[in-house]
Amino acid sequence: MLKRLQIENNCSTGNGNSPSCKNIDRKIDTLEKLNIDRNVEFAKEYNKCANGGDCKRFYYLDVTQRKLWNEEATSSFRKHPNEWTAVPDVQNKFHNYSSDGKRILVNQDGSYNNTKYIHQNGQMEIVVDKNGKIITDDTNAGTYNYYGPNPTFGNISEPIGHTIYDVAPYLDFGNSASDKTSYISRNPDNLTIKALQKIGNTKLDEKDVNKRNAVIENFKNKGK
Repeated sequence: MLKRLQIENNCSTGNGNSPSCKNIDRKIDTLEKLNIDRNVEFAKEYNKCANGGDCKRFYYLDVTQRKLWNEEATSSFRKHPNEWTAVPDVQNKFHNYSSDGKRILVNQDGSYNNTKYIHQNGQMEIVVDKNGKIITDDTNAGTYNYYGPNPTFGNISEPIGHTIYDVAPYLDFGNSASDKTSYISRNPDNLTIKALQKIGNTKLDEKDVNKRNAVIENFKNKGK
């Protein structure tokens, strides 16, 4: 949003020294520093949790804080629908799970019933079903993005940040303690998982799966 204001106020051209542009620049600098500090802490707590350590702080950063920052999404979507954009249908895949979270529901024509919308800031998300009802269960609901998924929602580096700080944690842990998906159902295209399923689990594979499940359970317990 601030980047957009920079452009709208011609801050990178002739108005760079105007009071409004300087104010925007200060806000951007502050936010970028906060982003760096947050990223460092997020990565530290993510690694700690993923390696069997305490997940309490990571659960807050990855779940509780996202929910707090996405609270305005519903009212914004209803009051200002023009500020929201539906994503290409292929991106709706992970918001169309069955009620038990075990499989992704796809129509015969390859389309999905639930549609994700992203706010113009690139961070707030909403998912609605085919009847226009906003989905709130954590298995399929929209979640706040630390980084916008597309360059059009922010600067060119945002898709990389989105992958690291939004997509990867979801694939590893899901959306919350009440998310019914499993690691395997969230990673249906993982070739390693497909190969293991095809040849059957060895003792080593089973040990690895049990270890991963224990880490995920530890994460989810912090939200109960």
